[in-house]
Amino acid sequence: MAGLLLSYTAVMGCVFIVQGICILKTGDIRGIVARLGARPKTPGKPKVAIRVGCAAIYIGGGVALNTLVIVALLKMRIIPPMVLRSIITSWPHLLGPLSLVLVGTWALIQPSGLLGWAKQAHPDFDVDDPFSRGIARAIGAGVLAIGLIALVAFA
Repeated sequence: MAGLLLSYTAVMGCVFIVQGICILKTGDIRGIVARLGARPKTPGKPKVAIRVGCAAIYIGGGVALNTLVIVALLKMRIIPPMVLRSIITSWPHLLGPLSLVLVGTWALIQPSGLLGWAKQAHPDFDVDDPFSRGIARAIGAGVLAIGLIALVAFA
């Protein structure tokens, strides 16, 4: 039961952080789910101070919830303190492989984003071509594989 509660709390913390980032990006202070519906948009964007304040509340709350989850896992001895110490001391070495994993996953899921970079350099490039999408996905799979291999090697 405690594991279920902790996982729910961690997911909600991540949702709060994503909501805060969306507020900063779009300026829309409605919830993420409310924007998916067919409701009309709110008239105008709120002032910058209101946007930053709302985003800070969401991001701060998300970070606080995830911090509570980590503290609870440490108290319950699910994560030994030695493992957390090892992660904290070796995190700079994990940033490169993690970024490769993220970019590779992004290219697999949304190849149009990767092809958009090529479109900027070559305006006549066809982004909707299925062959180009396949090549972008193959590049993404390669980058993802390199990132996973590097993560395993550094772990």
